[in-house]
Amino acid sequence: MSQDITVEALLKQEKDEHRKNICAYRTVKCLMKHEDRIDGSGQANSQTLCFFYHSPSEVRRGPFLEGKIRYTDEICEQIMESGECSEGNECTYCHSDLELEYHPTQYKSKMCDRGSHPLQDYCPHAHTEGELRDVSGYIAIMDKPVKVMRNHEFFEDADSGNMTPTDVVTELPRNLQSKNSCKGIKKSVSMNYSGPDGMDVDIQSPKKKNNKKRKRQNKGKTQQDGKSIEAICFLDLKTFKVKQCTAGSNHNPKKCLNYHDYKRDRRRAIGSYSSETCIHTSKSGECQFGDSCVRSHNRVEEFYHPEKYKVKFCSTYPNDTESCEYGQFCSFAHHTDEITIDMIDDMDRDDDFYMFHFKTVWCPYTEKKHARDECVYAHNWQDFRRKPQKFPYSQEQCPQWHSRTFIQVYGDGCQNEFLCPFSHGWKEQEYHPKNYKLNA
Repeated sequence: MSQDITVEALLKQEKDEHRKNICAYRTVKCLMKHEDRIDGSGQANSQTLCFFYHSPSEVRRGPFLEGKIRYTDEICEQIMESGECSEGNECTYCHSDLELEYHPTQYKSKMCDRGSHPLQDYCPHAHTEGELRDVSGYIAIMDKPVKVMRNHEFFEDADSGNMTPTDVVTELPRNLQSKNSCKGIKKSVSMNYSGPDGMDVDIQSPKKKNNKKRKRQNKGKTQQDGKSIEAICFLDLKTFKVKQCTAGSNHNPKKCLNYHDYKRDRRRAIGSYSSETCIHTSKSGECQFGDSCVRSHNRVEEFYHPEKYKVKFCSTYPNDTESCEYGQFCSFAHHTDEITIDMIDDMDRDDDFYMFHFKTVWCPYTEKKHARDECVYAHNWQDFRRKPQKFPYSQEQCPQWHSRTFIQVYGDGCQNEFLCPFSHGWKEQEYHPKNYKLNA
């Protein structure tokens, strides 16, 4: 029976709005500037309710590939455990709540329990009986998704407002698949890129370094400064502070696995928001989008997000870690075995280091613990470099980027962000492998 049903036939039976949302919601990047999405008072305007994605954490893969369903309606176990998946775009499971809720077997298949709300137009749940969909046809053909990178989809033409069928690449680029993709490359590979205007960008892979890669330790003893210390366990970010504590008030909430205050220390499930702070909760403590907001609503969501967990050292590091009031529950690293970034300050300072590693990792140290002007790590977006062996940008300066302007959000510097084919600032330009030490 399922062999007689096709994706094309099922899509033709859908309402236009349902077909558009299932196929293309959050699969295409928004071209609107960040400041245009916020009004003068700092509140979101109507354009914040956007059909397109604005950051890598909002990207949704299109659900159909070559006439078949691309991934099942189950969340990937690797994503649930760590926020990352080794299969990347080829994974046949959902990588976020967005991919699950807008999956053709789930979208508008049940009634919304929130009633009327600001995101109702794009809500994946039905608000009237007439919005409920029959998903049995999709369930019947969802057997084994294929692993292909292109998908025949529908999206709204911004100029004409018409629905246009097109062959759209809806995969998240491989250099942005990992949540921690900006925090260090795991292994080096040789790459040949095609740069802007057909320019060839031939970049050799960096030499293999002699320094040993630090590994995470979940338990046991480790050495630091000649002393034997207990390695702190990593928290399960899938469940930490997601459920309310029922143990009463006779214990320390800072060392509890569950939340005690709905606004201050409760976390939503991984995959539905980024580590960026919500502008509304930071100013007024309230966000009109509630749990549908794609940014962190408190410091617990921000610092226990896979993008920020253990990427910096605790303020008590290295000599007074025992005094930390959070102990093993601290979101910051207490010793080098815990740090989750590449410690590039251990590398040899040769030409290879300056071309491929210098300023490509965010600084893990507190401002008071090191000389910032001599630091090899990045401290702001003007200081930061994308890894040239991982991102296909040329040595030509980006026309959108203004080197003398303070940039709070990466997209404010350049709308294309990590995917821009040009250099962002003088550090990317001068330390580029095709520019480094070529000028007197």
